[in-house]
Amino acid sequence: GLVAAPQVESYKGFVFACMDPDAPGLEEFLGPVGRMCINQIAMRGKLVAVDGVSKNIIGCNWKLAVDNVFDYYHVITHMSAFMAGGTAPAFRNGPDKAEPHRIVLGEYGHAIGGPRMSDEDVAAMAAGPDDAVALNRELYHRMKPEVQETLGDVGVYATGHPHVFPNFWVSGNQVSLRLPRGPNSTEIWWFTFLDEEMTEARRKERTFKAIHQFGAAGMLEQEDGENWDQSTRATGGVLSKRYPLNFQMGKGHDEIKKDPKTGVSYIDASVNEHPQRWVYQAWADWMSAPSWADLKRDRTAVPEGVV
Repeated sequence: GLVAAPQVESYKGFVFACMDPDAPGLEEFLGPVGRMCINQIAMRGKLVAVDGVSKNIIGCNWKLAVDNVFDYYHVITHMSAFMAGGTAPAFRNGPDKAEPHRIVLGEYGHAIGGPRMSDEDVAAMAAGPDDAVALNRELYHRMKPEVQETLGDVGVYATGHPHVFPNFWVSGNQVSLRLPRGPNSTEIWWFTFLDEEMTEARRKERTFKAIHQFGAAGMLEQEDGENWDQSTRATGGVLSKRYPLNFQMGKGHDEIKKDPKTGVSYIDASVNEHPQRWVYQAWADWMSAPSWADLKRDRTAVPEGVV
């Protein structure tokens, strides 16, 4: 049979291709939440890519790697990396109090999940990037009017991990692809972007951090990878096949709100599994749809009310 020519489109420098002529255009597919995911890195300023792509293979199913994008309950996994010199997470209300989170849900399975910037964080940024705490230095660009206009109120306060379904993750100044290499193997690609005007010393510092945070030499990903590998193996066991996995954290307790300007759906809560459930629902929709036309017509709508 004939192979359709790929539809190649770009958004903010990121290029996307689809072989199916019936697939939606990029603007329609991304929607406001997919664009917000990409804008979280694109609005950092004029960026240049660090030479080379970090690649490694982890013995896990790709969905476990995607699931981990939103899982802020697993931070305890990284305590050894933090003790070895990595950056420890900031507990705004202390380690024994709930951390404010913001979840953003979009069409086709796009989502942002993780911590939410507080009003105190915003006030601290008024002093400027050099005087603010580490989190605020990293996010100071969000105080610029053009960034606030692009991200909107929902996106400015969402400081968790943006994810373009099915496997494109934005993490700070890096982006990652999780490429399936079979049911029990995933190839991870990492791309790092730095401010074009960054000093050479700062460039070396940020590149070193990127290399030793994620990727084959990354302390965080080595710890995560062990969990993903062992979890994938465990799903093949007798007991795992006997009982369903539990993704009920926060279920039935949180209300979906809508931004009156953009119509974007979001949830303000503490740590939860709302984005995981949304991604798995989207995956089920994609797997059961015979064609793009069916998916566009029958996909699950972004939920409303209490979820």
